[in-house]
Amino acid sequence: MKPIIILLLLLPFTLAFGRINEDLSRFLYEIPILEGMEGGIVEQQRLPYGKNGNFEYTIFQKILRNKEGISVSAETIFDFYKKHLLSKGFNAWSADLNFSGNRFQAPDLVTKGDAYIRSQGHISIYIPREGNFVSFWIDQRRDFDYRNSQTLIDTLTDKMGSVSDSFGFKFMVHENMEVSDWPEYTANECFVERVISGIQYAQPERGRFSDDGSYRFYFSIFPTDGHAEQWLNHLMSDNESEHFASRSLGFKPMTVGNIVIEYKGNMHDIPNVDLKGALVEILTELGVRNNMSGDGQ
Repeated sequence: MKPIIILLLLLPFTLAFGRINEDLSRFLYEIPILEGMEGGIVEQQRLPYGKNGNFEYTIFQKILRNKEGISVSAETIFDFYKKHLLSKGFNAWSADLNFSGNRFQAPDLVTKGDAYIRSQGHISIYIPREGNFVSFWIDQRRDFDYRNSQTLIDTLTDKMGSVSDSFGFKFMVHENMEVSDWPEYTANECFVERVISGIQYAQPERGRFSDDGSYRFYFSIFPTDGHAEQWLNHLMSDNESEHFASRSLGFKPMTVGNIVIEYKGNMHDIPNVDLKGALVEILTELGVRNNMSGDGQ
């Protein structure tokens, strides 16, 4: 009887884990825009909360409405998003349109590599009877661990810090820094976490729209090199390459192993061609060495 008892005791613990994901990101929580509708009219967000170092619980609301002069029925809206979510592997709690709200349960996935992410959640859809409007309530829990990537993060920090020092600037890693673009990242169920860093090149100017005197970078962490390369391609799609090139430092995203280095500067940043060239050179060299050594595989 003892083996059976042990099995029964372990069963709930075993079932508590999601299905192992061997694929690249599906972008489960990305909301496409139905033809005849537009986003960005109203968007209410709630910042992530419940962080304790390896856990994040995120809720945010996204709202779309019909374009002026176009009527989109409730049934059309529901059928489009039902088909989309089912194709992504969601399960519908109800097959029919419910005007009090329809809930779709996301796949419970665990993706492993040099970082670990378990993504769980659901999306609820609210549509008025007259249509022309839809509200999405996105609810997501993310459990993650990137300790196996810490050596690479430290190396990136050291290399970018040495470049910064050579220009007489100060390199910093910002702890507990909140930024407003987090929904763009949690749309990707295989995104693990990001480290926010900066190169301080001048004292901040006073004023809301003044130069803060720093170039900001993200180290966006993914489970594998393949997931990082996929995110790089995602960033560079839809003419994004021109967008990055037009920013003040002109630094395009790069991958080193399972980490994507993203420049998140703004229009007030002072151009510095030499700094950009030095960063690209040292990160390219690091990326080549990393791939040759098999790190992140």
